[in-house]
Amino acid sequence: MKTGDGRNTANRQCGSRQFAGLENPPKQFMAGGDAISAVVPVLEQRLIELDAYEELSKSTNGSF
Repeated sequence: MKTGDGRNTANRQCGSRQFAGLENPPKQFMAGGDAISAVVPVLEQRLIELDAYEELSKSTNGSF
């Protein structure tokens, strides 16, 4: 069966059942390759920034 936008509902239902059955589901789930393509570069940039300021962050332990 297709939705009004032409997408196949059977594929989504199958994916939903797989997701619901996970023992440890992810806290955030990106559905689809386009979502992954949009989110991965943002997360990679955040990791670069975290790495760049890791020592400064650790230097504040107990100093606030």
